[in-house]
Order: sequence, then C-alpha cells, then structure tokens
Amino acid sequence: METKQKVLISVIVVGLIVIGYIAYMNYLGIKGDPEYKEQIQEDAQEYLNETYDETITVVDVLHDNMDIYQEFTYAAIAEIEGNDDFRILVFRDRETGEMIDSIVAETWEHELETFLNPILDDAFGDIVNEVWIVYQKDIGERLNISPDNIPSLGGQDDAHPVIRITLDRAKEDDDEEKLDDIIEMLKNDLNLSRGNITITYNDNALLFKSKSIMKEI
Repeated sequence: METKQKVLISVIVVGLIVIGYIAYMNYLGIKGDPEYKEQIQEDAQEYLNETYDETITVVDVLHDNMDIYQEFTYAAIAEIEGNDDFRILVFRDRETGEMIDSIVAETWEHELETFLNPILDDAFGDIVNEVWIVYQKDIGERLNISPDNIPSLGGQDDAHPVIRITLDRAKEDDDEEKLDDIIEMLKNDLNLSRGNITITYNDNALLFKSKSIMKEI
C-alpha cells in the first residue's frame, strides 16, 4: 500500500473517531449521564431523609441541558407528602459541593403565583397562556433561611423574582398600563421590593410579531 493511501486511511480513521466522540458527548449533553442521574437521586434521598421529618420522596431527575438554571446541571425532583402545591429540587451547591434544596424558592414562587393569578384573570381573562415565576433555586441557602421558618416573600430585598406572563394574542395599546398597575400591586400589596416582569405574546403572526414588554419592579 502506498504511503499516501496509508496517510489517507489514518486521517479517515482519526476523523471517524473524532466524529464519534463528538456525537457521544452531544448525546450525553442531551440525555445526561445516566450514572450521575442515579447517584444524584440516591444522594438527594439521603439528604432529604436526614434533613426533614416529613416524608419527601425523590421521583425524578431534572437535567438542565439548556442552562436555564445557574445553580445546577442536575437536580433531583422530590414530592412532599400531603403538599400538592409544588415540588422541590435537590442539588449540589456549586461552591461547597453539599446537597441543598429549593424549598424556599418554591414556597415564594407559589406565594407569588397565588397572589398574581386573580389579578391576571381580572386584567386579561382567559387569554393568559402561562405564568412562569422563578427565584434563584439556592436563595434559601444564600439568605440562610431555615425551612422550618420561611418568611413571606415581601420585603426580601436580596431576592429578585423573574416573572414572565404569556398571552395568547397580539399586543394591545393598554397592556403596558395594565402591567404598570400589576407592578404597583406587587409593590404595595405584597411588599415586593425588586424583580423583573415581562409580558410576551403568542400572536401567530408570520411578520411583525408583537414585541414583549419588560419592566423592573
């Protein structure tokens, strides 16, 4: 076999190995590492058993391959017995490596959603497609809040929720005024001091889609 042919075959083999490696890494990026998923479930359940008196059971694992959350890539999803309001996430603190949970964030998100739902119903009716609310999932650890004594979200200057309201229609002239009214209620009635709130639209337009309205609280 000529030297050129040997070199060509070597290049092809190396290329196939590289392509296979990239494909495998992409697969792991989408599907996640099954061994690590199993480990995070076990570690999370052990943490919950040691931390809480009530029954909290790991039911699944969230793999954040889209980098939605800054706090983790993998988190166990757990259900609290007798609590249908929300589930909590359990994950490793990026700084300490210790297991922590999101019960403070979930509690505040539920409180805020409960407050907002009737207000949004009055303002927009049944065109509200989604209300997405998120606090930093490690906010309880950051603020050193005990899960046994979670305060109301009002007046928490160091906690900044992100709120996104999606409407099933195009933008209307009075939407910004309605959003300003909602912000005032969040400030005055709920004592929410900081955060960001956005209205987005599902208007099905091919061209000239409605622009979102984004404001700080």
